[in-house]
Amino acid sequence: MKKQVNKDHYDFKRYVNLHRWSSYYYQLYYALDEDIKDILLFGVGDNIIPNILKQMNKNVTTFDLDEDLNPDIAGDITKMNKYLKKKYDCVMCCQILEHIPFENFEKIVKDILSFTKKKVILSLPYNSECFKIKFGFKGKEKNFKLLIKRFWKPYNYKRKFDIKIDGFNEHYWEVNVKGYSKKMIIDILKKYFIIEKEFIPFENAYHLFFILKPKK
Repeated sequence: MKKQVNKDHYDFKRYVNLHRWSSYYYQLYYALDEDIKDILLFGVGDNIIPNILKQMNKNVTTFDLDEDLNPDIAGDITKMNKYLKKKYDCVMCCQILEHIPFENFEKIVKDILSFTKKKVILSLPYNSECFKIKFGFKGKEKNFKLLIKRFWKPYNYKRKFDIKIDGFNEHYWEVNVKGYSKKMIIDILKKYFIIEKEFIPFENAYHLFFILKPKK
């Protein structure tokens, strides 16, 4: 597999908006449990997540296809068995798998199970429009979120998702479009993991999170 972006793609001011920053929060929140010591992180990106985890005394091993990003392990996630030799307390794979053709999805999920002791933090792009309301009363905030499928987009009902037209030349697929329903994703995950939590952050409705526990 070939890398899809240049290193300058991750320039902070261009790459990190408030939506993405909120997703970083949830990745860190679920990775910072006391019983999590060793973490395998797929995708170096802008290095913010691994750097913070290391500052929080976590042992982090980064895995990325792009050698220019200086990962601890440079390799193809579809062939992770070739590179990985041990299990990790937590495996993080956030906004990675959509960059790989969907026919590899189940194999990757199954392989991740082989290297996970306690937890997987997985996030995927969720294709929808979102209407949000936040209001406060007596010092308490309430959030309301309504997700609507983009039924007016032709790939939702007539054709498959196209990486060049719909996927920014990066995404081969996204959840909630034709051929890639959320139910399909969940059915695959449940073969190998217990889904402890599934959520879409109020702050970033484009990211669908799963907190997974390996099946024994």
